Amino acid sequence: MNLLSLVYWLEGIRQVSPSTRLFYAASSHVFGEAASEVQDESTPLNPGSLYGLTKAGGMLACRMYRQSHGLFASTGILYNHESSLRPVGFLSKKVVRGALEIRAGLRKQLALGSLSAIGDWGYAADYVEAMHRILNHRRSDDFVVATGERHTVQDFVRVAFELVGVDWKRYVIEDRSIPLRKNPGHIGNPAKLMRETGWRPSVGFEDMIRKLIEAEEKAWRRI
Repeated sequence: MNLLSLVYWLEGIRQVSPSTRLFYAASSHVFGEAASEVQDESTPLNPGSLYGLTKAGGMLACRMYRQSHGLFASTGILYNHESSLRPVGFLSKKVVRGALEIRAGLRKQLALGSLSAIGDWGYAADYVEAMHRILNHRRSDDFVVATGERHTVQDFVRVAFELVGVDWKRYVIEDRSIPLRKNPGHIGNPAKLMRETGWRPSVGFEDMIRKLIEAEEKAWRRI
């Protein structure tokens, strides 16, 4: 799906509507175990999972159609972008829901993997704005879409629990048996995107978590 369907779209655009603009949502997983903690558009592709492999393939397909056929086929290398629509299996939803359930007395503990794991978390609406700017840019290219900020899982937990008025240290435990995603130490450098499109994140780390909590509380009130 991440590769073959994209190639069908690119080939259809080439044959039928060469002026059409295409945006492809890639992922920081294309870098796998990158040599440096911060990645940009020049970081070598080194996917360490099937998902990352197909996303890397999609990037290369866009590059080929840009270079060989002159199509407007841009790629956004997306880092973690959070919203209230995340399924419960994702860290952000797990932490936010866990904090609210503990405050409400519905659970006594929240087990997570490594609290020292690091990530680059942004707000999904900001990333959609970045996609729109990339599509309206004067030329097509690859762009890292990230905040460039380094935070740990513990940072995420601390902020979420502080916002709901609960001491996270009393309730959150590390469970090393929980498998970690193979996406170690990914922090994106969005300098190129900012320089060429003027994009900036409008929502900071703490405000993003606050929005997730408020959305979850609203969902509870509708039940």
